Amino acid sequence: MAGKASIALFLAVNLIVFAIASASSGDCPTPTPSTPSTPTPTPASSGKCPRDALKLGV
Repeated sequence: MAGKASIALFLAVNLIVFAIASASSGDCPTPTPSTPSTPTPTPASSGKCPRDALKLGV
């Protein structure tokens, strides 16, 4: 009988904590999206693949 009472008390406390946590999370600021910077392309070295890429068979 004591086991059922402790389970009921545990569930009641969980419901109360969940309700308080859900109700208090309403004022979240929306993050401003940052604009990604575009990298400047570097000139290729006469159109050849890097040596490591050739070793891997890519």
